[in-house]
Amino acid sequence: MRAGRWTTSVLIGRMRGRAQVSQSKVVASQRYYFGPAAQCVMDLPATTISEAEDSSEAATRGDLVLDLLRLGPLSTPPAWQVVAESLRRKILAGLYRPGDLLPSERQLSDELGVSRITVREAIRVLQGERLLEIRRSNAGGAQVLAPRGRPIAEIREEMRRDLDRFESILDCRIANEALAARLAARRHGPDQIRSLERTLPAMAEASRGLSAEGRSEEARTAAAVEFRRQDSVFHLTLAAIPGNEYLFQIVEWLRAEFFTPLDTITRSRNQQDSAGEHRRILEAVRLGDEALAAEAMVQHLEATRRSMQRLLEDGGLPPA
Repeated sequence: MRAGRWTTSVLIGRMRGRAQVSQSKVVASQRYYFGPAAQCVMDLPATTISEAEDSSEAATRGDLVLDLLRLGPLSTPPAWQVVAESLRRKILAGLYRPGDLLPSERQLSDELGVSRITVREAIRVLQGERLLEIRRSNAGGAQVLAPRGRPIAEIREEMRRDLDRFESILDCRIANEALAARLAARRHGPDQIRSLERTLPAMAEASRGLSAEGRSEEARTAAAVEFRRQDSVFHLTLAAIPGNEYLFQIVEWLRAEFFTPLDTITRSRNQQDSAGEHRRILEAVRLGDEALAAEAMVQHLEATRRSMQRLLEDGGLPPA
């Protein structure tokens, strides 16, 4: 092996600036899969190679040796699963309100480029998840259902069990959405700013509906649905402004993966000031201040992290 070239393994921790390599995401048919660490070839100084090749010494020090050439199995989902996931994301994000009708099977088939049988199977799966109800009519297809209430003990248990995963999702959201905000500050147009502006009063009104005392559970559920919708419109519009379809898909996917804590935070009486935080992000984007926009987004998502942590404390969760 010539000096400066090392293709079999990388010692993390002996190089300048410690690094961490986590599972990579493989994109297939608009869905993301966790697989082994990405393969690569790295140019390293000769001193690093001589030190790194002593893996037994590295193991005794607890340093991490990774094989970056190892290949792992890939998985390609059936078409109905991809369609179901795409529709599920839109529903969980609140982009479809309860009572809304999905496009007809024919329309979905044409838009997605799949067969009507594929669409039908995807809708059947979402019906089993109680996200949709089949109501045949000339106006459209399946009807979106109101979110199902869950016992508080069940929510708390899921969040505690999956806390590391939710923390990892938030880390990824911060990295990607701070970038989206930075790029939006650079590339936005007046129509996009107006679209972001329209979400603020609607979100503030929904927030007041959630925090008001004496409201019925039905009214609180409706306010939570509207809050989640406006929150999603803001974040996804911001992610769409740069015109990078990969960035947009990642942001959309991460929001769907974060649904349980996000929905519970929305329904909690002890909420963060999301509307105010959105306003600060918008003002930075409007001014074209890339650094300020990115920082405002980081602060917003860190506030979400603190809200999630409070939900695990006694009294932090809303009533069932």
